[in-house]
Amino acid sequence: MNKINFNRLQNARIYRGFTIAELSKELGISKQAFSKYETSDNVPLEKIFQIAKILNFPTEYFFQSEDKYNLEVKSTYFRSLLTTKKKCRNEQIVKMQYLSIIYSILNEYVEFPNLNIPNDLPFDITPEETADKLRKHWNLGNKPINNIIQIAEENGIIVTKFETDTDNIDAFSTLINLENKDLYLVALNKNKTSACRIHFDVAHEFGHILLDEWNEDIEALDREEFKNREKIANRFAAAFLLPKDEFIKDVSLYPSNLDYYVELKKKWKVSIAAMIYRARELNVISQYQYQSLFKKMNYRDILKKEPLDDTLKTSEPSLLNEAIDILLDNKVFTKQELLDEFKCHEFSIGRENIEALLNLPDNKLLPEDENNRKKMVSLKNK
Repeated sequence: MNKINFNRLQNARIYRGFTIAELSKELGISKQAFSKYETSDNVPLEKIFQIAKILNFPTEYFFQSEDKYNLEVKSTYFRSLLTTKKKCRNEQIVKMQYLSIIYSILNEYVEFPNLNIPNDLPFDITPEETADKLRKHWNLGNKPINNIIQIAEENGIIVTKFETDTDNIDAFSTLINLENKDLYLVALNKNKTSACRIHFDVAHEFGHILLDEWNEDIEALDREEFKNREKIANRFAAAFLLPKDEFIKDVSLYPSNLDYYVELKKKWKVSIAAMIYRARELNVISQYQYQSLFKKMNYRDILKKEPLDDTLKTSEPSLLNEAIDILLDNKVFTKQELLDEFKCHEFSIGRENIEALLNLPDNKLLPEDENNRKKMVSLKNK
């Protein structure tokens, strides 16, 4: 028998999206037998090798300690909490825990922006007032936002993208207390590529960050309370992306013309549907006009896929990628030395997992000698 970190075993299983039943079947053992692995540090060595191979984690990962990490997940807001399986949510929560550990290790060598959000907001502040306050705090004025991810990263909010087998998760945000310091992480679904969708998703998470209570169990909220918080975050997002006075001036020119909303979409990088909602909320259009515009969208079959969804672009998260570039370009580490640094911090999760969590290009951290070996094998096979 070999003493392993059974918490690591459980996290690796969740990280890969396996249930106990699914993984025990892969291992050829009963659910009861595998359940004991996740509550005991004694696991047969041959099973550890087998688990490591199935889950694609280095074997040494399962023997390392996590005692040195002063990390606490406060809360996680999933927009699709009511429709997404708990297994899928837990998978992303573990990934954000691991991303925060990587961030902590990189932070020893790279200076990241400090969290810069308004403090001490009044208890009764409205989403509209909060959006205005945040724009002023970040000196954004009332103009369209072309790169919301860059704005988030410049103000100390970590943004990444994640892969998932479900489209139910648009985005989510997590508050992690790391070394007694609050760290907000916003994760976006790689399956969602529309710039307007991305902008609204990130702004929605800003709403949660500023307006919600983070020291509570989100999953304990009743259905109506959760839906109400989602509505508030949506109202914040609309107000933040479409500031009242400036947007009213624009939309008031042709408020009932659906084609005009397509032109406004180019400027504001906000979906047509969201702009119509906003126009109604601001009383620029009547309820009849509002319903008529959506009927026209339905008639043109553009409710699910709008014009310009494939052409408008926004930037990718870059802060973590740039941190890696700084370390490599300034020869603080070679690629192999950087991977070894994670081992020194008891965090040998494997190169491919690190690249995925940091949203890096494939093989960005592949050591040169390994890269050259792969090329030689490829040439030989030709």
